[in-house]
Amino acid sequence: MSRVLPATTSLPAPPRALPRPLPALAGLALAAVTALGLAGYPVLKLPLALLALGCGLLCAWRPLLALALLPALLPVTGLAPWSGRLLVEEYDLLLLACAAGALLGGSGADPRPVRGGWALLLLLIAQGIALGHGLAGAAWPPDANAWNGYLTPWNALRVARGLLAALVLAPLIRHTLQHDPEAAWAAWSRGTALGLIAVGVAVLWERGVLGVLLAVHDRTSLIYGLLPALLDFTSQYRITALFAEMHTGGAAIDGYVALALPVTAASLLRRGEPAGWRTVAGLALCLGLYTLFVTFTRITYVAVALALLTLALLVAVRRPPASGAAQPPASRFDALRLLAGFGIASLGLYLGFGRGGSIVLLGGALAFGLAAALSALIRPPALRALALIPVPALGGGLAVWGMLTSRWTPQPLPDALLIGAALGLGLTAAGWLAGATTLARRARLGTLGALLLWALLAAIAVPALSGYRMEVRFAATGTDLTGRLQHWRDGWSLQPDDLSGRLFGTGLGSFPRLYQTLIPAGRQVGSYAFARDGERPLLRLGGGNDLLLGQRIELPGPGVYRVEALARAIGEPALLLARLCWHHVLSCSPGSAFEARAPVQPGAWQHIRFEIDAGRLAQQPAWARWPGTLLIGDQQPDTRIEIAELSLRGPDGHERLANRDFAAGGDRWLSYNEFEHLVWHPKSLPLALLIETGIAGLTAFVLVLGAAAWGAWRSAVATPAFGTLCGLLGLIGVGAADSALDFPRIAVLFWIGVLMLLATPARAARPWRRAPAAHD
Repeated sequence: MSRVLPATTSLPAPPRALPRPLPALAGLALAAVTALGLAGYPVLKLPLALLALGCGLLCAWRPLLALALLPALLPVTGLAPWSGRLLVEEYDLLLLACAAGALLGGSGADPRPVRGGWALLLLLIAQGIALGHGLAGAAWPPDANAWNGYLTPWNALRVARGLLAALVLAPLIRHTLQHDPEAAWAAWSRGTALGLIAVGVAVLWERGVLGVLLAVHDRTSLIYGLLPALLDFTSQYRITALFAEMHTGGAAIDGYVALALPVTAASLLRRGEPAGWRTVAGLALCLGLYTLFVTFTRITYVAVALALLTLALLVAVRRPPASGAAQPPASRFDALRLLAGFGIASLGLYLGFGRGGSIVLLGGALAFGLAAALSALIRPPALRALALIPVPALGGGLAVWGMLTSRWTPQPLPDALLIGAALGLGLTAAGWLAGATTLARRARLGTLGALLLWALLAAIAVPALSGYRMEVRFAATGTDLTGRLQHWRDGWSLQPDDLSGRLFGTGLGSFPRLYQTLIPAGRQVGSYAFARDGERPLLRLGGGNDLLLGQRIELPGPGVYRVEALARAIGEPALLLARLCWHHVLSCSPGSAFEARAPVQPGAWQHIRFEIDAGRLAQQPAWARWPGTLLIGDQQPDTRIEIAELSLRGPDGHERLANRDFAAGGDRWLSYNEFEHLVWHPKSLPLALLIETGIAGLTAFVLVLGAAAWGAWRSAVATPAFGTLCGLLGLIGVGAADSALDFPRIAVLFWIGVLMLLATPARAARPWRRAPAAHD
């Protein structure tokens, strides 16, 4: 007898048995490790402890809430610029707290075999061997360079954290998916949507849009302040949101967006999704697409487009559930119609924008949005057709007026009328395609806002993709590809020559160390290390062309800041650079950087004093600017500086630095590379796997991904599983030409998605066969 899983409208707790001794003991051990890690954390101990306690209690009450909490918290727990910690971060501690709560709450191990278990076992063996190779020679206990840097063997543990953390959650994932797969997938999808909203809000803050929005007090400031900030597609600044991992470059935000967007899009297509959560997913999708546009990353555009297209095709070919389902199913072609509507709208707006500018965009967006809304709200076909009649005239008329009055590309009246008519009719048809789906009609009010926002996003996407910034990026594709191919050749040369090295790699986390040692370009970036001169701790800076070490500080305002250092040069005389600015992950905000340099002589320790004149430092509210930061460095190649003490005093005379004598190692200090990123990242996921885990690791990765794909196809909860699979493929697409899985938080999300697909229960009937009629 076939069984159709009912739709769920809430997150009910799965049935729980009393904790068995082993899971309970494991939960207590994880709780103890979490407490120990929080006790030694350098910043925000009490808030993090309360947050971890809350997460643990919630997961003990309802274990599946971990699948919502972890993706929701991921984008907002990047405190490395404040803590200086890289080996273990606050997100790892929160994850351990969730896992401990779930185990203590009754989420134990499941004895049933997992799909693709043999492939997963091969992956664990290959990763274990690579982890062992990477940790070879690691000092015990870990020193300051292990906690704060990438050039020690302990970097292997940092790279492995993603998979290890997901394995800690494996009992929880297996338990929740076996007891209530609908609720488990709902929690995962909703948590990812909330995380995507957090990323979008962070991007709006980072680009200055949020600050302008909060300062809006009249219509004039709205038009001339908010819109230019929102639609600025000429800036060379690269967004990072709160992904502090990008302090050395890479594609953390790109990988996150490529993974989260398909998962969120699947929430809109999931049958039985409540209108409130569907609206949340729509908002998340809009903010996620805006984030995608302003990454200005070519490979990310391609990866996300292919991931969403694959999602639409998978949903289209999956047969709807039997007629006894609790909710009426969406048409199998809903996803394709939504995709076609948005694609036609984007193409029409792109063509119209080049012939009339922003007013043509507004007219096209109006036609698309009105048509989508009317199609979703009006059920009778005849009445709907009648309501759509004036829409092409409204949108097309506004577009004609825009083309006739354009200051840059005015069109003759006959051409403007022809283009306006085509644009109005085409975008009205696109809006009808998107709005007349079963999905939109079933939750009309819930999807109305999302459809209108999609129209706005179409108007934003066009200037983003056809603006000056992307024109420059597309024009430089050939040059960039040449440089990337050379980098891949350099990476390929790092592979060992012996058979064992080829099979099992050089060890996890070894790429930066090998690149700096064996590739000449890697030694030109600069370096830093924490060392000791007898009993005296010190910071050693190696001269280079980009690397700086920074600490988040409170800047009281404009004025003169006094820098004092106990320092000496090693070998040749050097220059110590100190820079104050409003700084985010990769760079200082324009016009906010003030710096000074002081000579440092070799020999004995010297007391160095100099001043930074920051009299023109702009003062803004904390929510409208980036954090204040002191950056120090030695930017003369082939020189070295040792610093035993460092002080920064503001105009008020108060000390601004913490851990200024480096007694706590690298706590509160973090390195930054604004331009030179290749030394830290292979810039290719397959190449990274091949170098660090060898042929065995790459083969096992492909096998596990294949098992996950089969799990999605066979899943009893198809749409969320398809969304997760396409998200994984999107992240791998980003990894085709950039770094993706060498960021632990992104890797955690990836491996949780893989484990969910491996553990999800299979449906009874194949998608191309109807389920047999129920009978006794």
